[in-house]
Amino acid sequence: MQKHIVLTWELGAGYGHIMGFTPLINVWLERGYKVSLISRNTVTAGNLLRDHPVSILQAPLYSREVANKVDLTLTYADIIYNLGYARTQDLVSLSNAWINLFSLIKPDLIIADHSPSAVLAARCLDIKTVTYGTGFCIPPDVSPMPTFQVVTAAQQADCNEREQKTLQNLNTVLGSHKKESLERVSQLFSASLNFICSLPEVDHYGKVRTLPAEEYAGPRFDAQKGVKADFPKHKTKKNIFAYIKENAPNFHALLNALIESKQICIMHVPDPSHAVVNLCAKHPHLHLYSDPVQVEHVLKNADMAICHGGHGLVLAGLLAGKPMLLLPTQLEQSLLTKRLSEQKICAAINPRDTKANYLAGIRFTIENPILRENVQNFAKKYSQLSNESAMSIIVDKCESFIV
Repeated sequence: MQKHIVLTWELGAGYGHIMGFTPLINVWLERGYKVSLISRNTVTAGNLLRDHPVSILQAPLYSREVANKVDLTLTYADIIYNLGYARTQDLVSLSNAWINLFSLIKPDLIIADHSPSAVLAARCLDIKTVTYGTGFCIPPDVSPMPTFQVVTAAQQADCNEREQKTLQNLNTVLGSHKKESLERVSQLFSASLNFICSLPEVDHYGKVRTLPAEEYAGPRFDAQKGVKADFPKHKTKKNIFAYIKENAPNFHALLNALIESKQICIMHVPDPSHAVVNLCAKHPHLHLYSDPVQVEHVLKNADMAICHGGHGLVLAGLLAGKPMLLLPTQLEQSLLTKRLSEQKICAAINPRDTKANYLAGIRFTIENPILRENVQNFAKKYSQLSNESAMSIIVDKCESFIV
């Protein structure tokens, strides 16, 4: 009987989660499995997977406004605390929605990307799970959980209190299904087969998670999906690839810097406004794409890349040996940017800094010899990595797990 593999995406945004799934989906389909995806964003999933015979369902999501919401998110427990784990009944309802969905579609294996509620529901139903994502989505199994920045004693005490409340609510759900209690929040993932699809230098928890490089699953992005975009031939200008969002802070300051730079730029801006389309049309060195472009292809001839710090694109850029200017807009991107900046393998600008000099940032990224050397050394270190072989190894291990 054909086994049913169900992939889940609950938290986060952007293309990265679906792009990270597509190479894995290809292997499962080639081996004759039925594949379904429970997706946070069914439109993004449907557009990117339209050529794949995959059933797409809507993920249960938490949409209630929390009265005691944590404004400064300091730990992984804080993230989920704000998203349904702060109140017992809210988590019961959220987990029941996942339980009901799994009971209907009957998975043989769940592969969860940033989907703690799916993992919780699977525990309640005794369904085997795989956690599959960046280091950010799979926190180290310790308590108290590592903080994302230096905290005061009072802040640490508050973090510990929220972590314990989250643990209590998790155990209430598990207890209602007669399942063993957890000793700490991070133990939620202890029964799963865990794949950290990253590398030590690019792991958000790399400073506190001391795994050897061989225990990381490696890159998981699909760098070949999208429109093939080519830089026009020229002799004197530099080639810039930019994936940026119009709703990001100071987007127009960056756009003006790209205009002023006079360098050739292939830009992917999802759903650009008419004003942005018209402005770019006035400047022949800007080539605007509203659809995703083939990252692997465009990076081959790029001299640098600009993005917000999504893990997949950052890792693709590093493995291609391309210096990057990162403009993080949310926590996960900021943590990765900070980690890479400390290692001097990226340049960065805080997009909320209204005085930031984007033109200077672009020039620094292109011209700085130390940055370029560090990035090229990273690419050489991991030159033997193969995304395709990594996916096959992951599926091999998953097949052994579900026997």
